[in-house]
Amino acid sequence: MKTLPFIILCTTAPLVTAQPDNPESAEVAKEGKEKITTIAEVLGKPIKSDQSEALTSLIFTAMMGKYAKEKMIDATDEEVETFLSKNDELGKSTRDGFIRDKKRLEEELKSTSLSDADRKKKEEELAMAVDVLKNMDEETEKPKKPDADEKKMAREFVRTWKVNRALFKQYGGRVIFQQAGPEPVDAYRDFLREEEAKGSFKITDEESKKVFWKYFTDGSMHTFLDAKEGAQAMETPWWLKEQKPE
Repeated sequence: MKTLPFIILCTTAPLVTAQPDNPESAEVAKEGKEKITTIAEVLGKPIKSDQSEALTSLIFTAMMGKYAKEKMIDATDEEVETFLSKNDELGKSTRDGFIRDKKRLEEELKSTSLSDADRKKKEEELAMAVDVLKNMDEETEKPKKPDADEKKMAREFVRTWKVNRALFKQYGGRVIFQQAGPEPVDAYRDFLREEEAKGSFKITDEESKKVFWKYFTDGSMHTFLDAKEGAQAMETPWWLKEQKPE
């Protein structure tokens, strides 16, 4: 799978829609409100049972922010500009790759010897390539100068990588690669355990606690890079690595 530029990743991410505003849902909300309990606490702020689906994000984000503040980690303006420039280059390279894929698939689908299964698979791949190219073309129609939101997202990407690198240097462990970049999962786990022991956060609901720790402790969820690849991934930011031709 191709690694998409971060702007495309953001624009293709699913959105959380608001609940319909009607008397029946309002009544359900009213009834549910009476049963809301505190299931966790992070940096002195309670997390309620109606926030259970966001619990991992709320705690993890708060802890990463705490670590960044304590270690004085942030992205410089120069790093943000470099990220945006390299991301633009990656976008052009990725687009060219999808154009080649589209042409190849269109030619292959002209064959009358394809099995039904192969034809279906290629049709799905072609539909994905067309959809991605459409999103990319919509992005290129926008003004080229990055706006405030793009710079904000870029700053967060750079800061997140710097935090991950610092955590990996401090705790070591295994690394996985996600669409947004490498993650030092074992370092996350060890850091979070320390913060929990310090009282930076606590999860009082047992089921919520299991859900929270699953990502950081269940190795079957991930495919890990080997030790050398993991160390290299955490040392050089992915947007500065030389892009191999498609």
